[in-house]
This record gives sequence, structure tokens and C-alpha cells, in this order.
Amino acid sequence: MTERSSALSYYLLRNDKVKKTSLTLEYIYNPLDVSRVRGFSQTSQNCSFLLGFIMDRPDLFASIIPKVAKNAEFPYIVQCIIPAIYGFFTSDELLDFATCFYRKVIEVCKPAVSIKLLEPLFISSVTYRYRESVLTSFFKQFITMLHQTSKDSISSVYPIQAEILINILISNSQFLPHQIHEIWQYTTDVKWGYDNQFNLFFNCFFFPVANNFIQTKGLSDHFSKVQNAIIGQRSLIRKLFKTLSGKTTIRLPAFYSPFDEQYFRVAISVYDIKLLAKVISVNGIMPDMLTLSEFEEINPKVDYHVIYPSVFPRPRALAKMFLDADIFQDSNVDVPGMRNYITMKLCEGMCKNWKDIVEENSLMWGCQFFHSVITDQMVKEDNLNDLYTKMIDHITDDEFKQRIFLVCLEKHFLIRNLDLLNQLQDIDNKWSSLVVQGNLNSKEFMQALDQMSQSRKTLISDSIRHFTESRNLPLHMQFVEISKSISAILDINNASLDANKLITFLFSQRPKGFLKIVLILLHCAMKNNLFNKLCSKREKESWNMIEATVNEILLTDIELYTQYAMTLKNLYQRFPVQ
Repeated sequence: MTERSSALSYYLLRNDKVKKTSLTLEYIYNPLDVSRVRGFSQTSQNCSFLLGFIMDRPDLFASIIPKVAKNAEFPYIVQCIIPAIYGFFTSDELLDFATCFYRKVIEVCKPAVSIKLLEPLFISSVTYRYRESVLTSFFKQFITMLHQTSKDSISSVYPIQAEILINILISNSQFLPHQIHEIWQYTTDVKWGYDNQFNLFFNCFFFPVANNFIQTKGLSDHFSKVQNAIIGQRSLIRKLFKTLSGKTTIRLPAFYSPFDEQYFRVAISVYDIKLLAKVISVNGIMPDMLTLSEFEEINPKVDYHVIYPSVFPRPRALAKMFLDADIFQDSNVDVPGMRNYITMKLCEGMCKNWKDIVEENSLMWGCQFFHSVITDQMVKEDNLNDLYTKMIDHITDDEFKQRIFLVCLEKHFLIRNLDLLNQLQDIDNKWSSLVVQGNLNSKEFMQALDQMSQSRKTLISDSIRHFTESRNLPLHMQFVEISKSISAILDINNASLDANKLITFLFSQRPKGFLKIVLILLHCAMKNNLFNKLCSKREKESWNMIEATVNEILLTDIELYTQYAMTLKNLYQRFPVQ
């Protein structure tokens, strides 16, 4: 369901006119399943047949798109229903079927219409590895550059950064699955031209994703200048477009073909099926054994519930799970069921990795969606806990609840508690020199590091990376990165460099802007029972260690500690410990 919620969240982000009510949230995040409701089996069979027909005849379905594009519900059909037909691209097999359809769309539709249809595919989990690799690499050096460049000369570096970004996009193109490369090559084959390809890749895909990745006003302003500078890099962009038709190292997991399954399971709402049937019927391509009335007669009360039909497209050549050839051909021992067991274990590993990617993509678009919902709700709701409770009414995932709480908290500070934010910033400014004074000197640190095993050195390196990269991220992402950083430190048990010293060293790597964020997370999140009960044991241990180290450093300056205590008093008046 995570890919479905991602698609619907993105649709609502792009369509401000749609009201975001409690029913809307339920429809996205916790819809009722009516697949097994008594008397609904015939409807499920009709849905299965209709979806199977569409998968079998992508040419027919694509042929009606130019007419459907004039429909007022076209944006919803494009961004929600079509992805649902192809299982929201959650397996290699379903992505293959979707690719056949999108190729036909490119054949029969004008580029402007085709781009609208391709957008949901490009912002789905299918491209997440590519986006994450590019954006992490770019913003890591971009933020460093901003801190090292004076205001007078900052404008001169935007064209340089634009060139760096495009080169990173080029070097990471192998992280796109082959189906994306195939679709891109087809836009070249039908001679879309530079402007249409630029519109698809940058305006409809990369720029929206990158802007969502940062979400920080100061950084957004700088990045918008880089985006403007990209327009002038025409020759380098042409090189990028060529690499998008190249080789790939990424393949989505195949969930069905390794086990010779001839069907797919998809999640689609009753409303979607009824609207799809209407579009198919009105445009004259309804299969003979189905009628529109069979779908129109479905009780409207279940329109916003979900069904999970099994779709049986015509048999076709599906990729098999590849296992290495036998090393000793003459000594081949056939162990009953062994091949199936190995296949299953391989699939389990791939599924877990893919599940993590899907969940991260869902969290990204979900948090962005809740940013807009929470902003609207804060006009009516002043209390943080009441606001959060209202937001999570239909959310079941604890990690998502954590993120939503922190989005609520961040909005509360920015809209209702700017005076408190300024008080925390004042302490933060004085803290920076204090943490540097209490830090290990570099010689002492390197000596201690030399005595460690390679595995511990790797843990410290990962910890520093997570910590420094958390800068300029939204509050909910800073919590994740800081928690990962301290968790890595807790895994190190070294006599010459204890956890407290390592954490102090970490603090010195980000002396400005860090304490303010930590105090908000410590005293407004970790000490709030609604949030704390969602945290893992390791997260609680990590933040206890952070609090102990912060207090130890602050106590070296009694005047600053007194100011800190007074600020905490003000903080707890507005955000009482639960």
C-alpha cells in the first residue's frame, strides 16, 4: 500500500483544489478492503478481467488517451488510476507491462500529453536509488561550498555547481532501471527534441524531487539559482540525455516469474475501477463480455474502499531468476526442492531491499503532503498534541507517525513559537565556541583512531557522515540522521576513545545550528510520551547519551547553563512534559 499512498499524496500536492479532509486521509492511508465482502466476488472477477484486458492491449488503451486528455478527471486518471493498473510499478514484471503502455502513449500522443502520463512513473520508487545517489552526492559538496564562499562571490559559483550537478546526473544514470532507459530511448527514436526531453527530465521529474529533498528556505533559494544556471548548460545536458539511453546496474525484483506465477495482485479503489470502466466504455473499447452497467451498479458506499484483484494477462515470456551454472557438471546432485529454496531466499533478500526503497519514497512524499495539510490545520488547532493526534487518525506505521509528529513540531515552531526559536538560537551562538574548546584535538583523535580496528573506523566514518549531512534537512530527517550517527557511536567500545569523547567530537563537526535542533528534539519530542513511545530502544539510548553530553558541556559555562535552564522553563510552559 505504500506505493499507492505515495501516488495519491503526490496527486494531492499537485492539485490544491482537492480538499484534504479526514476522509481523504483515510482513503490514502487506511482504506477498507472489500475484496472478501460477501457478494463482491463477481465484481472482483470483472475487475480482474478488465485490468487483464488493458494489460494485454496497451495499444487500444493508449489510443484513447488523446480523447481522455480532454476529461476534467484526466489528472487523477494519469497520476492515480494508471499507476494502480500496473501495480504502482512495484515489480519487474509490472514495470514491463507499464513500459509497453507508455511506449504506445509516446507513439500516439503529443509530447506534452505523454510527459503528463510519464510523470508518475518517474517520481515513483523506480527512480529512488538514482535520485538519492545524485542528491546526496550533490548537496554534500554544495552545502560545503556555500559555507566556504563569501556573499560577494556566491553568484559566480552557480554555473559551476550546475555543471557539477549535471555530471553527477550522468555518472549515476546506471541506477535507473532498464525500463526507464528504454522509454527514454524511445523519446529519442520518435524525435521528441531537446525541449520536450528537458521538460520531462528536469521540469517534471528532477527539479520537483530535488526541491522536495531540501525543503529548507535558505538552501532552496541557492538551489533555484543553480536550476536557472542549468538551462545554459545545453551541450552537457545533451550528453546527459545520451547516457539515459545507456546501460543499467539496477533491476527491480521479480515477484511472480521466479515461481512461474501467471497472475499479478494489484490494489485499486472501487471508485478507480468505476471511472476506468466509464472511460473504456465511452471510448468504445469495452471487452464484449463486460458492460458498463455491471460497474455502475456497484454500491456507491464502497467507492473509496480498496479491492485486490488477481490479474491474469495472456502468458508471455517472463524473465527467470538467474542462478550460476554448476561448477562441476559431472557431480551434479539434484536435491529435491533446493532450486526453489535458493530462488525463494534470493527473492527474500531482493524484496527486503526493495521494500526499504518503497518505504523511503513513501515517507518522502507523505511528509511533504502532511506539510501542506498541517499548515492548513494549524489555523484551527493550536495544541501540538491535539494537532498530531488528528493527523495520525488513519496512520498505522510507527515510523510514519514519528515523522508526522516532527513535521507538526517544526511547523509549530515556525508559525507559533518564533520567540522561543530565537532564544534557542542565542544559546546556540554561544555554544559553538564552547564545544570547540571541549573537543579532542585532531592529533589526539587521529592517534586514538589508528589504534582501532577497520570495522570501528568504518563506524566512526559513517557516524560523521550521517551527522554532517543532517545539516539543512527538515526536522524529521535530522532526527533520523542524528539518531543513526549516535547509534554508530554506541556500537564502538574503545578504551582510548569513549562514547562521550566521540560525541563531543561529533558536535564540533557542526558547531553552529546544531544545539538549537537538538534541544527541540530532546525536550519537545523525546520527552513527549506520544513521540517517545514510537521510538526504538536504540533511539532512546542515543538521545539519552546526547542529553548527557550536552549537559556536561554546558556545565563548563555556568552563565550559559543558567540561560539554558531559563529557556527550558519557557519551553516546557509551551510544550509540557507528558
